[in-house]
Amino acid sequence: MPRVRGMAVATLSTVLMLGVLGGIENVMTGVASAATPQWVTTASFPPLANVRAVSCAPDKTTCVAVGDDGGHFASIIVSNNGGSTWTDASVPSEVSSLSTVSCPSSSICYAGGGPGILKSTNGGGSWVVQDAAVPAVSISCFTTDECTGVTGIAIYETTNGTNWSSQSAPSGVQSLSMVSCSNQVTCAAIGVVNGAAAIIGEDDGPWTQLNSPNVNAWTALSCSTLATCVAVGINAGNGTSASTTDFTDWGLTSSIPNGASLGAVACPNGASCIAGGTNNDSMPYVIGTSDNGAHWSSQTAPSNAVDLMA
Repeated sequence: MPRVRGMAVATLSTVLMLGVLGGIENVMTGVASAATPQWVTTASFPPLANVRAVSCAPDKTTCVAVGDDGGHFASIIVSNNGGSTWTDASVPSEVSSLSTVSCPSSSICYAGGGPGILKSTNGGGSWVVQDAAVPAVSISCFTTDECTGVTGIAIYETTNGTNWSSQSAPSGVQSLSMVSCSNQVTCAAIGVVNGAAAIIGEDDGPWTQLNSPNVNAWTALSCSTLATCVAVGINAGNGTSASTTDFTDWGLTSSIPNGASLGAVACPNGASCIAGGTNNDSMPYVIGTSDNGAHWSSQTAPSNAVDLMA
């Protein structure tokens, strides 16, 4: 993963993490819309050498970002004003890498990386290692005590905010890189199944492989309602996306602007989504949709952005 020196936040009900030279904030008024975003630079954070993930609580003011320098030194920073300013948080000494964070409330947050799963009960200010046996690469929490995480090949969940138990993955799963849950019992995850890029999911039942298009790789996904999700990835050298409105069947979306890769997507408000990556000129690449990925339009990133990959 390329190194970056800052972060980007979107002031929506959830946040898309992008790597840039400085923090940038997506300013919108009223109902969130992907058609007219305005990105502004806020600040840079040299200690956070490689921004991996960010999560904002439902109150839209408490945000936590995590990252590391490639596996030796982890950083956590916290904002209490929606991403305008940030402060360093205390990281347990045994933590060397962090790749995911999820804050279901302004006080409760979970993070994951090499040391396992961490938990904060004060809005990200301080952390304890909760389960060192679960090196989560992605965590998605719907409530303060109900979360699902993936470790690269295995699936874990907690229903009490303390104990994490393994779940049965579909046959043939070789890797899992991201999970997104729209409620307590409905989650989707992306990875590789039987040698091919795949989307798996659970909907108040066992995990199964979902009907998704053939692409080279899925890189990110976001589920905003019970049955509505969008995934982005790479296919034939360009960014691609797929969406679903029934959770089970996923179809490729059309009119996506050309781009060499898409590495992040956030759908905070029903059908409105923002995705980011790098275009064919190796420049930052941001696209938006207001109809669950049926149509995408190009957005303008700040001139100092260098790599919009979550």
